[in-house]
Amino acid sequence: MSPEIPKGIKIISIMYYAGAVVSLLFGIFMLIGAGTMSTIIAKVPLLALMGASMFVILGIFMIVVGLITFFLARGLWKLKQWARVVTIILLIISILLAIFSIATTGVLGGISNLVFNLVVVGYLLFSSKVKSAFSGEETEEPIEY
Repeated sequence: MSPEIPKGIKIISIMYYAGAVVSLLFGIFMLIGAGTMSTIIAKVPLLALMGASMFVILGIFMIVVGLITFFLARGLWKLKQWARVVTIILLIISILLAIFSIATTGVLGGISNLVFNLVVVGYLLFSSKVKSAFSGEETEEPIEY
């Protein structure tokens, strides 16, 4: 019998699935919109320097991010250890970027991102349910007759 997926992992996975869908949609819309945006881009001097290729590059990047996020969500849902490790690494990078952003811009908008990422990293690192679920061990529960 496989271990039960902790509720927190289900929530994180669902959030990652939603993020993957949003990233994929933005990427697709950026690729589709690159051609139509060329007329608008030509009217804005700063954007005219970058051209429509900027939308193509960003669209491809968003699609890649969406695919990676989808596979991470799937890996977390299936309790794959590699997904847990990669998620922790990416969250730590996000935490460092949030701290850097808050320190350099003085804007406190990144605090919610920082707090959320700290909570998720703490959960993935220190929860005994999460550790046992990802290790494949069964938790000992009392047998009721």
